[in-house]
Amino acid sequence: ALTGSAACGKSHLLGDSVAKRKQDGLLSIFMLGTYFSTGEDPWWQIIKHCDIKCGVEEFLCSLNLLAQIRQSRIIFFIDAVNEGNGKNLWQHYIGSFIERLKSYEWLGLVMSVRRTYKELIFSDSVLVKNKIECCEHRGFEDVTDAAVKRFFTYYGLERINSPLLEPEFNNPLFLSLFCQGLSRSGYTRVPPGKLGITKILDLYMSGINRTLSDRLDYD
Repeated sequence: ALTGSAACGKSHLLGDSVAKRKQDGLLSIFMLGTYFSTGEDPWWQIIKHCDIKCGVEEFLCSLNLLAQIRQSRIIFFIDAVNEGNGKNLWQHYIGSFIERLKSYEWLGLVMSVRRTYKELIFSDSVLVKNKIECCEHRGFEDVTDAAVKRFFTYYGLERINSPLLEPEFNNPLFLSLFCQGLSRSGYTRVPPGKLGITKILDLYMSGINRTLSDRLDYD
């Protein structure tokens, strides 16, 4: 299980992992938490979303056999299990869902959840009982300066010599919005004075408006 604060990069990490596995010829099944919109058994919801006409055991047996033939595990990635109906669904099904999968040695599972919902879905007892490894994604917490420099270079912004100490810059989405807002609004450097979240979002939206006006002739 992968946990972390909102917009810290959990979805990007899972998507990147799936993409790299595909490049290496490895098979994955990637699902979004929003796909689970009812109270039905999650395995049945997966099968329906994949538009497959078979039972759960036949589905898992077939995947397990394919993975064994290829001698590489097939991994289920389920991103943001707290979304959709997840807050209600998974606290009832998480144990049985994992228990069923554990019967197939060539299948694996990775799930991500926002930190504020972790205890609701992955309580300590659930983690211990199902032998779930839980990791926390801390965004750019340990590499903030390097991330800022790389983002600034990508967006054509003048690099800052002194490190940015605001904790918000640990958040990948915040840093992305910050750079996009400045770049789209015509800035090449960070303007003097402190930029609060309201100002940053205003810059981001004004940049989008400018793009719509210049390129698509919107008012």
